[in-house]
Amino acid sequence: MNYVSSAIYITFLNNYFYDVMMKSKLNNLSEEEAREIIRKIDVSKTEPQLLVTLIERAISIGEEVVSDEETLVSCVDELASSLRASDIIEVATDVALKKARDMLEMPFASVDGSYFLGGYLHGMYFFPISAVCVQFKNFNDTNPVVMYSDETGIYTFDDVDSRSASFKASLRMLQLETEMIGKALNNDVRFIMVDGPLVDPPKKYAISEYRDLINLRTEMLLKALDNHIKVIGIVKRVTGNLLLKSLLTKSELRNFYPLFRRYTDRGFLDAIFTYLLLNESKVFYTKPMFPRSIPAYEDYKSKGLEVLTSFTQVSITTPPIRFEVIPPDENLVETVAALVSLTTLPSQYYAMPVMIAHEKCLIREGLAKTLFQEIISHFPNNISKLSKLLRFKYEIT
Repeated sequence: MNYVSSAIYITFLNNYFYDVMMKSKLNNLSEEEAREIIRKIDVSKTEPQLLVTLIERAISIGEEVVSDEETLVSCVDELASSLRASDIIEVATDVALKKARDMLEMPFASVDGSYFLGGYLHGMYFFPISAVCVQFKNFNDTNPVVMYSDETGIYTFDDVDSRSASFKASLRMLQLETEMIGKALNNDVRFIMVDGPLVDPPKKYAISEYRDLINLRTEMLLKALDNHIKVIGIVKRVTGNLLLKSLLTKSELRNFYPLFRRYTDRGFLDAIFTYLLLNESKVFYTKPMFPRSIPAYEDYKSKGLEVLTSFTQVSITTPPIRFEVIPPDENLVETVAALVSLTTLPSQYYAMPVMIAHEKCLIREGLAKTLFQEIISHFPNNISKLSKLLRFKYEIT
């Protein structure tokens, strides 16, 4: 055995015994402690040269991030003032707060959907998918009616990889979610809160499932408009640079262009809103805009549906969110900013009705894997004795 192969063999043994030693401790640890040990195991398995290269790059990126943060902090006062002066950041009035309180006295509903990859078998990906509509008599209703989609179940997709299958599963979930919006429309509600955007999915796709979803979703949302029912989409995870792109067209903010190009909406808004909220206890939100830079928006607009979008942040301890509304009324945007503030309870990050719908339909990883185990448990134990043509191979991804 030469030097290189000996070194590889020794490294293998070290990793193997380290795995055994570390994993033997997992049974007596909390979930957080166990995850930390598993993280260390993964690091220990990485080739030294690769590990050093990536750590050096991580240090470099970290220094860049710190530099960007220091730049933003140093000018946040001037930047926030400029955004207020340009009416990019607005404040909800007492009139809007009263309208929001009045809305919370009315019957309303919250809607959400969920899915998770359970496993892979015979070229098929298995996904439990659910959707729910939670109907409230008013905001103080302690016993809301919970209605699940009749189509909740386990779906299979025969795609070339898990990403393609996961995308089709997400479209199926959105279809179920949209049908639950339709169910809410038939139950005498005055407004609906959806966990996620109304323009969903945000990207265009040249497949029939996407076109069918757009047709169904616009049909339901236009029906809401016809029945004078407001629909609000709450986007909990702010991504991209929808707002910052629009700021690059404001000549009065040209001095901040380099900063706008360095950031995404999430980090930028977190800094601006937090600074404002530290100084004033008000409901801040960004000037309403049509989300034209979202690729799928044109598909919705071409079918007669327009939405307005805005960003807000409830407190210094909560993240910024984006929301979409129909009808596309700027006064409604102001009212919804106030509504989000009123319905986000202390110690919570997001509006309570949305969180209830989210928890009621959530497909967790453990459930998805357990359901898949139940599926494959029905195969015979003596599978190795079957003919070659009948053997199967499975793996939990």
